[in-house]
Amino acid sequence: MKRSALVAAVTALVTLGVAAQASAVVLYDQYDNAAGPSAALTSQDFEAANDDLDGEVADDFVVPVGEIWEVDGVDVDGTGASPAASYHVNFYANVTGDNLPGAEVASRPASPFTGTDGDAVITFDPVTLAAGKYWVSVQARKDISAGQWFWQMRSVQSNAGAVFQNPADGYGTGCTTWTRNTECAGGLTDPDMVFRLQGNLVSRSLTVDKSGSGSGTVTSNPAGINCGSDCNETYVDGTSVILAANPAVGSTFTGWSGGGCTGTGSCTTTMDADKTVTAGFTAIPRSLTVEKSGSGSGGVTSAPAGIDCGADCTEAYDHGTSVTLTATPADGSTFTGWSGGGCTGTGTCVSILDADRMVTATFTTPPPDTEITKAKIKKKAGKAKFKFAAAGSGTGFECALAKQGKTPEYEDCSSPQKYKKLKPRKYTFSVRALGPGGTDETPAAQDFKIKKPKS
Repeated sequence: MKRSALVAAVTALVTLGVAAQASAVVLYDQYDNAAGPSAALTSQDFEAANDDLDGEVADDFVVPVGEIWEVDGVDVDGTGASPAASYHVNFYANVTGDNLPGAEVASRPASPFTGTDGDAVITFDPVTLAAGKYWVSVQARKDISAGQWFWQMRSVQSNAGAVFQNPADGYGTGCTTWTRNTECAGGLTDPDMVFRLQGNLVSRSLTVDKSGSGSGTVTSNPAGINCGSDCNETYVDGTSVILAANPAVGSTFTGWSGGGCTGTGSCTTTMDADKTVTAGFTAIPRSLTVEKSGSGSGGVTSAPAGIDCGADCTEAYDHGTSVTLTATPADGSTFTGWSGGGCTGTGTCVSILDADRMVTATFTTPPPDTEITKAKIKKKAGKAKFKFAAAGSGTGFECALAKQGKTPEYEDCSSPQKYKKLKPRKYTFSVRALGPGGTDETPAAQDFKIKKPKS
């Protein structure tokens, strides 16, 4: 046998080193329960002249269902007379049934490391592993003149237990293919190796978009999405996320799209890739109706557009819309104010459509003025004739003939108004115009006197 050993020849108590961690996340950890003295196994790539001594140790681990790992470091506890030049790190698939390393999944030869006295924190380009069982091997790259490196064994077994191979059988064990450690080195009973895998859990991005004329929020279980304000979250690959839509007052939820979700119930999406889910919200339409009242006339318009009353006095708007109404009186009319819809006064009307609303605009016209344009009195014949007219919007007249000083009693009349067979006395003729704006409050009047005829 050449100047090398299969098992470390150490007499001091083996202590478990505390290796620095290669990455922020510990993916797998059996960096514990180090076995006693001499419980360390060679795993080394020698120079070409000593290839027959090349040995490789591997131990198994499991990536849980629903996870994807990006492994970028391995921490090992070992012993060695001098530092290695580098380390080879290999990952293998598992042979089901045999529970032995199978096809190589990834190789990271000559990986750099930090550490002394055989403990090493080895880093390399990430290796992506989906859920399943795998094997990892660590070999020190080191010439025989620099001594050997031995990987510390572990007294507790996890999974199937570590294995060893020495293809050229330089140690004379017969373990030229993968074989349990305890079968290759006489007297060894410790089943596993001390190591730790570092890296990151692969995460998937979930983005929630909102569409439509309405509004609302979307929340998630597990927590993370509260959209609202937080509409993006990352989850571990394979996570099942349930989204719930909550429409705001005045809106309805119309359904999901994207992420495999449809309908108006909850959305359950599995994060096996980055996903975008859209929640549709539609504003409930609210009706605004404008009515006009009063003796006058005019128009009402709206901003946003829709009401032009005139002809179009009803319009539907989204719930919560603020609508400003403006009243414009026609010639000869006056706008006297709003009622309904929360509006008063004679300025613009601002109505918030959180329900169907009705607003009334009142327009008035002033009463017409009355003028007696001509009076013809035949004092001795007992006759009187009056012509009159209305200034403004007049629709008719009322006339009264009474003794002077008496209260007049008005009756409908028209111009000219004639009186005959009047008795001798003093009279007052009064006339008032009628119109949409009411009755003239200051009637036109003329006093006259009928004389007694001579005998």
